[in-house]
This record gives sequence, C-alpha cells and structure tokens, in this order.
Amino acid sequence: MSHETELGDDELVQRVRSGHTEDFGELVRRYHPRLRSVLSYYCRSAEEVEENAQDAFVSAFESLEQFNVDSSFYAWLRAIALNAFRKEVRRKAVRARHADGYLRQVQLKSLEVDPCGDIADVKAGALDHCLEQLPDEQTAALKAKYSDGASARQIAERFKRSEGAVRVWLLRIRETLRRCVESKLEATA
Repeated sequence: MSHETELGDDELVQRVRSGHTEDFGELVRRYHPRLRSVLSYYCRSAEEVEENAQDAFVSAFESLEQFNVDSSFYAWLRAIALNAFRKEVRRKAVRARHADGYLRQVQLKSLEVDPCGDIADVKAGALDHCLEQLPDEQTAALKAKYSDGASARQIAERFKRSEGAVRVWLLRIRETLRRCVESKLEATA
C-alpha cells in the first residue's frame, strides 16, 4: 500500500482486520525500534530483546480483534510485550535457584515497579537521545559490541586498537551514556 505512512494506527488496524494483513508490517516498522528500546531495559541480551519483540508482534497480530482502536496501539503492544516477559520471568524464577535466578528476580522487581513500562519508555527515550549525540565511531563500536555481539578482539581489529584499549574505550563510552541519560532524566523530572 503506497499511502500506509499517512494512515493512523487505527486505520491500519482496521485494514488488517478487513484482510489487508500486509499492512501490519507498517505497524511493525513504526513500533519495532521503540519496543526494542523498552525491552532492552529489562532483557539481558540483544537476542532476548529481539525474541520478545517478535513474540509481542505475533501476539498482537493474533489478538488484533481484541484491540480497541480508540486507544494507543503502542501502549497495547507494549503491555502485551511486558506481560509476556513478566510471565516468562516468573516461570523461570520458579525453577532458578542460582545467580541467574537472582538476576531474573531483579528483572521481575523492575517490572513490578514499572508495570506499564512508562519508566522504561522514558529511560529508553533518554538513551536514544544520548546515543544520537555520540560520535559515529563510538556508535559503531557500541553497535559492534551490543548489537552484533563482536568480541573485544574483533572490535580491536576493526578499529585498529588493542583489546585492552577497546575495553577501556567501551567503558568510557558507557560512562558517557550513563551521565547523559541521568542528566536527561533529571531535566525531565
């Protein structure tokens, strides 16, 4: 559909419900990055973030008839994602009795403090803003490490640095991001 970017979420939902299932792709395009940002606040890896995001979109598609078009599609989608993640964390927490279980308990506690994901959404927005402020080389290094899963050795080869220098560099970039996010959050509080 050539005018899909001009349609509102409610119109796209109505089109999908009436059989134009390909229009759901526009909803995915619109909200995938934002949903990934929120999920990254809770998940331990990029793979876990992506898996949970994909599961949320599949669930949303399967439950689209239940969506109230007078409400926010993104808020509904985010609730689906967080509820599914919360359920998964609880399921794993029952079985886990070691360090990994403790991390899941911390994740569950975070979800209980922020059940709708509003805090995570604000923090994700602040992080996105701060990432945009980084120089391209630093952004590329972070992408290599956290999106592509590259090792320190691989990053060192790519950026012509020693492994130790890469570790320190990434630590400094993360510290810069932490300070930027904290500053952004304080400004919006």
